[in-house]
Amino acid sequence: MTPTEINTLFLEKIRKINKQGYILIYVPEHPNSNSQGYYLEHRYAVELFIGRILTKKEVIHHLNSDKLDNCIENLMLFKSQKEHKSFENKIRQFGLTNPIKRQISERWNSYLVSNIPYH
Repeated sequence: MTPTEINTLFLEKIRKINKQGYILIYVPEHPNSNSQGYYLEHRYAVELFIGRILTKKEVIHHLNSDKLDNCIENLMLFKSQKEHKSFENKIRQFGLTNPIKRQISERWNSYLVSNIPYH
């Protein structure tokens, strides 16, 4: 799905904010939704964009640190919490260097976009 299609889809869904400050979206058909049928919107956005369900180990980073900004342009996928923390530590230590900017700009290159059955 394109970022615009994802945003349009989200406008049609019931949303609420959890205690940690993340948006939950009502998608009871999602295999990882909670018992009330809600799932983290930022994870769902990335799943729709890359065309597959995320593993439990994968972590989504909000580039602008705003947990409520779940547009694809603001999200980055990491294979693990360790990889995510390493990225954050590099930014804290060195700032937005050219290699980090390149990593951000190329973050979706290795993923294939396709439809997933539960949207």
